[in-house]
Amino acid sequence: MSLKKLCVLGFALASLTALPALHAGDVSLSIGVAIRTAPPPPRNEVVVVRPSLRHVWIPGCWIWKKDRHVWIAGRWDLPPREHAVYIPPRWDHRDDGYVFIDGRWQDADNVSPAPASTANTTEIIVSQPPPAPRPETITSKPFPGAEWISGYWGWGNGAYIWNAGRWVEPPAPNTDFIEPHWEARDNGYALCPGFWQEKSPQPSASAQIYVTEPPPPPRVEVIIKRPSRNHVWIGGYWHWQGGRYVWIDGHWDLRPHRHAVYDAPRWENHGHGFVLIEGRWR
Repeated sequence: MSLKKLCVLGFALASLTALPALHAGDVSLSIGVAIRTAPPPPRNEVVVVRPSLRHVWIPGCWIWKKDRHVWIAGRWDLPPREHAVYIPPRWDHRDDGYVFIDGRWQDADNVSPAPASTANTTEIIVSQPPPAPRPETITSKPFPGAEWISGYWGWGNGAYIWNAGRWVEPPAPNTDFIEPHWEARDNGYALCPGFWQEKSPQPSASAQIYVTEPPPPPRVEVIIKRPSRNHVWIGGYWHWQGGRYVWIDGHWDLRPHRHAVYDAPRWENHGHGFVLIEGRWR
């Protein structure tokens, strides 16, 4: 073999050895590689506070890496474009084993409903009630428009975990943060994650109701069992509909945030008539 050919062959071998090694365990299974071992059931996840109204929760999933199933934790993510929805990853059971189908973003118009068997719930049910909230020191507001998010008990690794309060920037003007809370259920306590929502518009003066006759006395109500310690009883009241007074029954409701106070509806005598002041949270 000539010296020139030996140099070319040596260069080619050196180039190949310089490439990074590929391992089967590092290859994504979205290409259709079948695994004989079934994935474990999805883990219950603690869904942390939603960073903004645009963020979408990407649930955790099991992947196959280095000859075993590895859990990839869920996270909040921003859609890559407007009207995009996230199709979660899943494992398809086929004749030759289990095949991993990777998650992806897809335009809403092209989304097909996922089979019910592939639904992944992140709801957390705990048998014991959460501890009392920890007292917190609210520091000075770091910048104009900052909103304080109170601390709360989350759940992870089989125990309650305290998430400390903090100042955040609202994701958009005119939004309120609905704080996370634990709701009592028949089978335990469920964590309802916090989220941002648009503020409810306050009724204008032109929407006030003037009635010449006074409302009847409030009715005596039977207060049903409190669903959880976070619920607040909203008493019934008289409303004006169709030219007559109509009684609106009381009900249990959840505070939109921990320190919220409910102003009950009331009728005010303005001399020329009675005006209904609607109830609201503040």
